[in-house]
This record gives sequence, structure tokens and C-alpha cells, in this order.
Amino acid sequence: MARSSRLRARYKLDELEIISLQANGDCFYLAVQRACENPAIAGERRHSESTIGRLREHVASQLNEETLGLYQQLHGAGIEGFEWFRGITTLHDFKDAVRKDSTAAGLSHCVWADNFAVVKILDLLNLRMLIVDDTIQAEGGSPFVTASPESPDAGLPVMYFVVHRSRRQHYNLFRDRDGVSLFSGSSLPPSVREKWKGQLNLPSVPEGEQHAGGAGAQQTAVESSLTSTGAEDGREGEEEGREVLADGGTKRKRGDEAGKAGEPEGMGPLSEMFPQLGQEALRLALESSQGDTDLAAAMLVNQIP
Repeated sequence: MARSSRLRARYKLDELEIISLQANGDCFYLAVQRACENPAIAGERRHSESTIGRLREHVASQLNEETLGLYQQLHGAGIEGFEWFRGITTLHDFKDAVRKDSTAAGLSHCVWADNFAVVKILDLLNLRMLIVDDTIQAEGGSPFVTASPESPDAGLPVMYFVVHRSRRQHYNLFRDRDGVSLFSGSSLPPSVREKWKGQLNLPSVPEGEQHAGGAGAQQTAVESSLTSTGAEDGREGEEEGREVLADGGTKRKRGDEAGKAGEPEGMGPLSEMFPQLGQEALRLALESSQGDTDLAAAMLVNQIP
């Protein structure tokens, strides 16, 4: 049985098949690029901004001295996934490393998309990434998790793409039988709506209108979703806390209170302990410590001015 068929059968995603992506350090960026490759579905702006080069450039543009300092601490503490940071001492070096794709950097030096990068890209393109996560399943949890934007671009309608993430943190992309990998809420395949139904807060779609498929139907769905983007974005803060793993780091959002507040659990105590540090530094420390507030605090001590 082909790998795509095995995954489809294992996770009961009947309408989908998998696109295997090269494991070269660009897999997350390539998944986004492939999902947005049809401008009739993605929209011209989302399509043009989703090349690997532009995505990496955007992530680099979001780095600052505070982020540099935190990554230096994470690398110095020997946190797994930050080995690539060896030798980086300036913000210029940091940005240059993130900008380089696998061809420019070489496989052994290519910087994978960690949680910081994933969130910045989801913000840029107003995407929600639906993840079939082998690691979480192996740990006894539900493999169906969601990564959402934190500060999405309100000028774009929210759209969805589905990926498989292996235990080695490699991304592959799902597509439907028409070759479509990017969906509006109303055009998500029924099996996807079912598996992620507790996380998406989507309105019901009348029977017979679900997942019409094809570029023409998707284009209609994109246009109609422009009118509901604000309402759908407003529901994102209400979703239950989910555990989401990302390359080189971990994001954990647990509990209804943390989900409703729109921030990971533990941010409140860290804010009280380190009022002089920015929210981005606190969030990165929590993500990299896998939600362990004590470990995050230890990482942040040396950043106090």
C-alpha cells in the first residue's frame, strides 16, 4: 500500500492524499508555497507572497535584538533544536541565516521553521494549519491539532491547509482529489471538518454544498468568505487550548482560560516575574521550554537589564 494510502486509511481522511515534500529544511515553507500556488484559490496577494524566498524574508524581518538575545540563551542552555545557532552573534547574522533556503545554506546549515517562524507566516497570510501529528499520537494524544495565527492580516480571508508532521518534525502536505490544498471554511472536506470539529468553530454547511471541489468552487468560497473573515477571526480566541509542536521548539496552549485569553498558559506568572521584558520574549521562552514555567524563568533571568 502506498504511503499516502496508508496515512489516509490510518487517519480516516477519505477525501485527501498526501504530497511528499523534500526533507531539506524548507519543508514547512514549501508546504505553504504549494498550498497557495493557485492564485484563483489563494488570491493574487497570498499567492505572490508565499514563495519560499518571500516567506523566509518575512520571518527575518520580524527578528529583533530581543529575539536574538533569547535564542542566544536557548542555544547556550543546550536546548534541542537550536544547534544551528552556533556562531551567530549579531542580529545581521541571525537574519541572514533565516533568509537562506536549503540551496543557499546547504542541508546541514539550513534553518528550519520553528514555532516563531510558523506563527509569523500564519499571521502574514491569515492561514490556519491543520496538523496530523505523529508525535502527539505516539504520546497518547489526538493527532488532530491546529496552529493558528496570533495577529492575522485582517485584509485576507482566513483559509486552511492540512499537513502531516512526522515524528522527525518533517512536514508533508495533503491535497484533495482535485489537487486543491487550500480551503475556505465552507469548502473543507467533510472528513477534515469531522476530525477538527472541536477546534474550528465553523458554521454548518448544508448537505450537498460541502466540498464542491475544483478551482471554480474554491474561488467562489474565497470570495464569499471575505464577508465573514471578521467573525471567524473573532472566534479564534475561543478555541480550546491545544498542544502544537513545531520544528525546533514547542508551543503548548492548555486549558480554556489560556485559550480564551489568546496566550499560552504560564504567560501571566512570567509577566509578573519579568515585567521589564516584552511579551514576545516571554512567549518564546515558554514555547522553547515546552510550557515549563520554571525552565522558562531560568532562561529569562539573564535577559533582565
